[in-house]
Amino acid sequence: MDAAWNFVRDGEARGPIDGTGLLELYAEGLVDGSCMVWTDGMEAWAPLRDTELGEALPPAAKRQRGAAPSAAPDQALQSEIPGWVAALDQPSLAALFERALFEHLGEVIQWQRELRDALLTSYVSRHPAPEDRDPANYQFSDGFLLESVEDLEDQQQLWEVFGEDNEPVVRRVVAAAAALDRRFCGALQNLALLCRARALLQAATGSARGTEAAPAGSAEGGSNGAHNEPARQLLALLQDEPALPVARDSEGRSLWHDLAAGGQPDLLRLLLPAADGTAVAATATASSAAQPAAAAAAAGGDGSEQAVAVAPAAAGQHPNPLNLPDLKGSTPLHAAAEGCHLEVARLLLGAGASPDVQNRDPSKYAAGDWSVRAQGLECPIPVATLHQTPLHIAAEAGDVGMMQLLVERGALLDLRDSSGSLPLHLALEAQDERAVALLLSAGASPCLSNNDMGEDCTLHKAACAGRPGLLRVLLQAWPAAQRDAAVNAQGGNGWTPLMLAARRGSTDCVCLLLDAGADAAARNAQGKTAADIATVNKREGVVALLHERATASQRGGPAV
Repeated sequence: MDAAWNFVRDGEARGPIDGTGLLELYAEGLVDGSCMVWTDGMEAWAPLRDTELGEALPPAAKRQRGAAPSAAPDQALQSEIPGWVAALDQPSLAALFERALFEHLGEVIQWQRELRDALLTSYVSRHPAPEDRDPANYQFSDGFLLESVEDLEDQQQLWEVFGEDNEPVVRRVVAAAAALDRRFCGALQNLALLCRARALLQAATGSARGTEAAPAGSAEGGSNGAHNEPARQLLALLQDEPALPVARDSEGRSLWHDLAAGGQPDLLRLLLPAADGTAVAATATASSAAQPAAAAAAAGGDGSEQAVAVAPAAAGQHPNPLNLPDLKGSTPLHAAAEGCHLEVARLLLGAGASPDVQNRDPSKYAAGDWSVRAQGLECPIPVATLHQTPLHIAAEAGDVGMMQLLVERGALLDLRDSSGSLPLHLALEAQDERAVALLLSAGASPCLSNNDMGEDCTLHKAACAGRPGLLRVLLQAWPAAQRDAAVNAQGGNGWTPLMLAARRGSTDCVCLLLDAGADAAARNAQGKTAADIATVNKREGVVALLHERATASQRGGPAV
């Protein structure tokens, strides 16, 4: 409890504060479990609920309509509000509109009745109601509108009922809320800056080669617009606005996520100096329009010629913004790994991105992430991508170049995802011999299993797949003192790796296992030997091989 904690509240980095004080803020409802916090010794910023304080969280105060009192922005900021509102894209506008409805609607409609009537007209016209939806038959009131907002469950419903094809009214509501609340105004400025930056990013990449992102595995787009006018304007914006490097949208994504996902190495190289850690520190002490400083500790570059200098976080400063996670817990380096953008990953790592941040997304399934991860199931089941590092992602995709880079930069090999899988297990599931060999040569242990393997070991997986190359590298990496036991380990239903290889019909795998000391006489739970299993499955080659080995063993000599 005595540790000094930093936390993000209302768009500002705050602290330090001790653990007891942070828990008191939670109990008062001033922060919640998703509040991003950081203290010395943490690898990355993380939600409060996921830290050591999470178990001590008391029941939070019930959330009430309306924001905590906040002063109105000064006249200079108010003059900027129309421009900021105009710069918002639709997702940012929808996010701020939702916040305005729940925090400031009562105040807004007190002095702008026409906004109340416009919103209620949309509600009675679009929301399920009695057959007669003529607005003239309703008595518009403040209470009616407030109750109508409460009826809607999420941001999508709010937008469909109040916002769709009604943007002028929506923008007026957002502007009115910003004029009332200095903190809301800061959030508006944050998103407006990010929208302006993204428009310049799109123009910069479009000027060079159209607006499509570089495909995975490509040369990543040549110059990628790094030297055109929009790119220079984007660099100037980053340099002039210290809040922009750490600005995030409603999904938690920053400009660095966009650059990494789009495969823009030359543009990233141009802009990376603006991610200097001092920009984050300045943000923490700026005005109320400052942005969240949720970032992770820098892993440090290796000094290669590929690295772009970004100042490390000094004592008292906040960590590198390149490790800023989105709401799924993914950093820009995760995005680079997902897109197989090797040069982008190299630049990020050289600028201090950590290779060991694990993502988190307990509520959603990753697109296209379908795999069998439960014993006994014949059909694929969806699995959420949880607690994966960039190395997990690269191993699952079979991106050996990305894996090599991450391993060279010190990525941890023994971090497990939500299924208990190490990167080695994912490479083994993909039956990628090069990836498995790379991880084993880097020091990954072949002895560890995951949740899905049950009593099986990695040798069972390779033998079941009938992949002699995989089996060979695993046997070579297995500690000699444990190899004999592993070769004859009985997994599910008493099956040994030799039995699985026999069922598969892989004579090469059977040879490797026999040479490594596999016991051909071992029996499974049904009393079957490897030869029995091969016979039932009509694996004549394996039956003949086992017979030859048995005969040679009886004679005391090697098999022919």
